[in-house]
Amino acid sequence: MPVLVTVEFATKPGKGPTLAKALSNAIKVTASNPECAYANVGLDEDNANHAVIQMVWSSSDAHKAYSAKVMNDPKMAPVMALMAGPPKTTYYNHVAHEA
Repeated sequence: MPVLVTVEFATKPGKGPTLAKALSNAIKVTASNPECAYANVGLDEDNANHAVIQMVWSSSDAHKAYSAKVMNDPKMAPVMALMAGPPKTTYYNHVAHEA
């Protein structure tokens, strides 16, 4: 069953827009993965130090495998440096999508 995945990021003070831009570039690669139906990045309109990625994946296992690979990629070090702590990932059963 497809899953809706949210990954929430708390950034270091003032780094939210920089992280959102970096994530916006990164999701192009994520969305090209055949297991990922789509990916979006959002920046909290009330708290610019809070960003989120929302994706639909074929399964939580597919996302977990991809995420483990990405998080161990040395190219992620500059992105990780913007974060105040580790991201929070939540998996939901994907029930419906309206375009």
